[in-house]
Amino acid sequence: MADTTHEPLPDGRRLAWLTLPVDDEGRLTQAHLGELEHGLDAAFGDVDVVAVVLRSGGRGFCAGLDLASVASLGDRRTLQAWSQRIVRLQARLSGSKIPCIAAIEGPCLDVGLELALSCSHRIAADHPDVRVGMPQIELGLLPAGDGLVRLPDIVGFDAALDLLLEGETVGAAHARRLGLVHTLVHPEGVEAAARAAARTAAGGASAARHGRGWRPTLPGASLRHRRAVQRWQEGRRHDGALGGSRLSALELLGRGRVEDLTAVSTVFSESAVSDATTTRLHTWRSARALERWTPPGDVAAPSLARLGIVGGGVVGADLAVAAARAGLSVRIREKSPSALGRALARVEAKVASDRDLERRARARARLSGALELDGFSTMDLVLESVPEEVAVKRRVFAELEDRVRSDAILATHPRATSVTEIGARMRHPERLVGLRFFRPLSKRPLCEIVRTPETSARALAAAVAFARRIDKTPVVVRDGPGFFTTRVLAAYLSHATELVADGFSIADIDRGCRRAGWPVGPLQLLDFLGLSTAVRVGHVLTAALGDRFDVPGPIEAMAATGRAFYRPSRSGPDKEPDPRVHDLLGVTASRVGDPDELGERLTVVAALEAVRCLQDGVLARPSDGDVAAVLGLGYPAARGGPFRHLAARGLASARSRLKALEGRFGRRYRAPSLLVELADRGADFNVLEDAAS
Repeated sequence: MADTTHEPLPDGRRLAWLTLPVDDEGRLTQAHLGELEHGLDAAFGDVDVVAVVLRSGGRGFCAGLDLASVASLGDRRTLQAWSQRIVRLQARLSGSKIPCIAAIEGPCLDVGLELALSCSHRIAADHPDVRVGMPQIELGLLPAGDGLVRLPDIVGFDAALDLLLEGETVGAAHARRLGLVHTLVHPEGVEAAARAAARTAAGGASAARHGRGWRPTLPGASLRHRRAVQRWQEGRRHDGALGGSRLSALELLGRGRVEDLTAVSTVFSESAVSDATTTRLHTWRSARALERWTPPGDVAAPSLARLGIVGGGVVGADLAVAAARAGLSVRIREKSPSALGRALARVEAKVASDRDLERRARARARLSGALELDGFSTMDLVLESVPEEVAVKRRVFAELEDRVRSDAILATHPRATSVTEIGARMRHPERLVGLRFFRPLSKRPLCEIVRTPETSARALAAAVAFARRIDKTPVVVRDGPGFFTTRVLAAYLSHATELVADGFSIADIDRGCRRAGWPVGPLQLLDFLGLSTAVRVGHVLTAALGDRFDVPGPIEAMAATGRAFYRPSRSGPDKEPDPRVHDLLGVTASRVGDPDELGERLTVVAALEAVRCLQDGVLARPSDGDVAAVLGLGYPAARGGPFRHLAARGLASARSRLKALEGRFGRRYRAPSLLVELADRGADFNVLEDAAS
């Protein structure tokens, strides 16, 4: 049974404190749900109990359902029954004659938020650890309880769309402004505030705002709300299988009234057993395993309190803000007053975009800038993010080695150049590690950690600790040109430029990749990254690994002119493919291509490069590549990553398909020797997973 204690009140009655039963990760399992039901039975059946306080258990209030159980069940009826139990539990909380108070002292997510919303009063600690929201939509899972119906009633329709469909989480203060919580208090005062709220509610001084008599209604019948739903549908039309879950939510949100909450349980269970969600949950479990990774020998990570960043470009500024929000003191060093001004302006714009006023103020207080390395002697970790020129990076580290503490960790943010090459002239290369982050930082939860043969276990532990500190999933790879992510992305983008040079439509190529599940098309991505940058990376990788990374000559010439694949649209705010590109390249855009086939071909090329990375020893195991590709590159999440994608129908089938593609389109589609070997043995990538464990 859930842990319950009773506090006697002066009038002889009692206040019941019910600790939410959750696992070590703060999640609710089926067994825990039964314990909670029994705990409420006991509290509601006790005539002397005047109020119940649900309080945080484990690492927070409740971080959501136990997703491992959701993934392992796989049966729609069982999951539907689980959801219906949650809905009934919420109805008991909201309809009880005894006031129910939620005391939130940590993460309150997904089903945790649904339970809290069913309480008559919600109190939250004013602490950075308190995050409130429903992020499981990113895995394709709809709310398990009645949150899809109850949330719009509490925060309004537009705010509910962001919380339900974007997976947005907010801090305690913002949650208070939205109405997700009623009272915000100092962390030390949560119990006292809950006690006072319970006594007041029990005395009849206030009624439950969303308690007794609440009916499952939705404000979706108005024209404004219908239009909001239509905008979401239009904006998500390329979102693949995950879009299916969102569209199911939008269908319910647009009804205006849900008389029977069975519909809510039905859409939850259907979303949970879909192929897309099952695949995403597999990736999630692999990522969770990586987050628990420890360096060889269990070397303790050094304490990280101060971060120095050399180079305040887009990546440097984003990292500075992320680290400051995570509690680190951060100083950015730039080489000139104008460059420093631009860096600090980027930082301020990023900080100011945070709607959480308190978090914004705390981040500002931890950020500073300098023209010299003043203060860098106190840094625990120093990261350089300067242009990708080996000589420039080496000069930075030569200067840093003279200024930082002997135990400080040094990190580089490379695009394609070997970290070993960058640190070749360092006196202590054992403290150098590569840290690769991905834009936009807020949307890409990967940190690719590049270890050289000299990188110490302590430096590796510090890199992993830093990644976790700023809420990134660490994937450790072996050093080499392009590492893992740059190699895979470069193969994908290079082939996209070949297709353009061959006369295929820019729109068809990008449309096909979006339909395949990529967040943006490769040519849109090249415009975002910079075509000239892609050309330089292509040269580095071609010199080291072969001509599959070559950018066609006409595309190089185009890069030299500063032209892009897209231009501002003449009919709206969006961009459109530039019809002059093919003229510039000297080709006629007359080749008709099936967008779906083009998207599939490009996705396969990316997957094959991932296999070569495993074959070359860059990756330790296939699951590392799946996680890195999905979380860092935006590889179609519904495919589960390149290895799961290729193995979906068996490697023998994949080899046959590749042979056909090679016959039609050339050696880019030739199966790597590792894939051929496994197919011949009748094995798949799982045997390599087992061997690496």
